[in-house]
Amino acid sequence: MQAERPLEYNPFIRVQFWPACGVLVRTSAILSLACFAAACGRTGLDHTSVVASGLDAAGAPDVGAVADDARITVADSAAQPPDSRSCQWTFAPQVLYPAAWKPWSLVVGDFNGDGIPDVVAGSSDETDNSVAVWINNGDGRFAVPVSYALTSDSPHGSAWTIAAGDFNGDHQLDLAVVGNTSGTGGILFGQGDGSFTPAVPFVLSYAGADDIAVGDLDGDAKPDLAVALGNSMFGVFFNLGDGFSQEFTHNGDGGPWTLAIADFDGDGHLDLAIATSPRSVNVLFNNGDGSFALPVILPMGRVDAPNVVVAGDFNDDGHPDLACTAFEGRSVAVWLNRGDGSFAPEVDYITGSWPTGLAVADFDGDGRTDFAVANSDPYSSSVSVFLNAGDGTFSPQVTYAIGGGANAIAAADFNGDGRPDLAVANGDDHTLGILLSECR
Repeated sequence: MQAERPLEYNPFIRVQFWPACGVLVRTSAILSLACFAAACGRTGLDHTSVVASGLDAAGAPDVGAVADDARITVADSAAQPPDSRSCQWTFAPQVLYPAAWKPWSLVVGDFNGDGIPDVVAGSSDETDNSVAVWINNGDGRFAVPVSYALTSDSPHGSAWTIAAGDFNGDHQLDLAVVGNTSGTGGILFGQGDGSFTPAVPFVLSYAGADDIAVGDLDGDAKPDLAVALGNSMFGVFFNLGDGFSQEFTHNGDGGPWTLAIADFDGDGHLDLAIATSPRSVNVLFNNGDGSFALPVILPMGRVDAPNVVVAGDFNDDGHPDLACTAFEGRSVAVWLNRGDGSFAPEVDYITGSWPTGLAVADFDGDGRTDFAVANSDPYSSSVSVFLNAGDGTFSPQVTYAIGGGANAIAAADFNGDGRPDLAVANGDDHTLGILLSECR
């Protein structure tokens, strides 16, 4: 499936700052299509913000911009206030919002077009296959969630993981959802007011998807889908404009868990990074048409169980680097990109127990990309924040106790003060937690 690609591409899809919009963007949910359409040209979505899969000929984000799984979400990191470095940055205690089931994944985006990021959560409860949408009231507080089922014929099978993107080209954010107990996924089309149409199903080749990511993989300026399947394979669905192609399956190495999309070798084509069990991250380079070369394996030196992988420019050299949580190793591994798709040796950072979520944003307003980790141990659930020293290394964690078994984390400016806040999926106590950033 060879397609002519746009004249110029964003070198990485996970984290990018667009000055015209004042937002940091990634692949997991789109923050604001209105902002990109008005200030940056045609767009798509982000993780915690807006994600652009490429640039058009004028250098503006391309309409193929997309968003990825919210557990590995990036933030809307709007420009910091002038005095942000003259005060002590911290997070306020989390505010809890009840969920009807155990939230597992998160995606953040402006789903009702008011310029303010909302939150969507997927369920890990096998008795409920719905997603819940929390609309932001505008001040960092959220309305009662509205649920949408992945399938209407059966309530069973979780809506395990979600991603956001403009899949039908109407400039409204849509949702792609897959479950880990059935062979069915679904697309819920956004109507622009925070509501969604009933899910349009698509069939997976294996009943047990673990993750879904969005990006323009074949270079036709339309967001495609990559799905981590539970059988040592991953699948790709190409966006045809009026629907998706049948799944193209690819062999992986080990058991794939989560996906990150970025142009790791700088050739203008979006590649894949896949966290795989028992202990590695695989980088698969795009041949230019949405097919992939054999994986380059980055082994993890600590205890096994890689969980969530994300891409971000941690040393500010314009090349996407990689970070991955090690669930049993209680750490995050960071690989810096040498610029050609090869990576420097792994550097490990100790986290809390059972790290299962990873969010990227500039939390302290110094212009450097930091990251936050959700630690899901039910007896010591916490959020760990790692601040960037400026060269791609990070200071020891600053920890915030939250309780509730934090499964996923996302970052965005929920209250409009110019600083990225945090959303946490608390699976054990069935809540969405919001931690607002404070500068004292």
